[in-house]
Amino acid sequence: MALCFNKCFALANKMLFFVGVVIAPLAFGTTKASLPELDSPSSLTGKETTAKFFAGATADNGASYANSFAYEQAIDVLTEIQIETSHVNSVGNLYVLIAWGEEIFMLLESGEYVPWDSALESLQAARANKILQAKETLTVVDDLAFGPIGVADTTLAIYLAYKILSDP
Repeated sequence: MALCFNKCFALANKMLFFVGVVIAPLAFGTTKASLPELDSPSSLTGKETTAKFFAGATADNGASYANSFAYEQAIDVLTEIQIETSHVNSVGNLYVLIAWGEEIFMLLESGEYVPWDSALESLQAARANKILQAKETLTVVDDLAFGPIGVADTTLAIYLAYKILSDP
């Protein structure tokens, strides 16, 4: 089983603060910013991977990416995975996890986040059984203000992963 992953970002303090962000840009007018690349992707097998992960948080539809936002400011968290060349056109799954305190949530295909028990056997895909393209994008957060929903003065960590289904 090939499972490539990278920690995407962390949110902290009274405002959202992102560290090591992976995001796919959205156009704002004719200008868009480049997504920051995350360092040191790794595989579950321990083998090196050429997969690359990008992410960012934006309050202006991708014209710029920032690492802090106001309590009530709606943001998007966008991601892009550049799939390892040998995995392109393979059938695979894409995964998104959010760790908040002691709890971990997984993004389901329905768009909802549900608790995950940390067992690989129970991990469900955000996008399942798809033909992996060279670049895969996932919107982790869409137009959401974290403060008003009670996510402030805390830390969130978001993880991205993909798995090709042809590997044992």
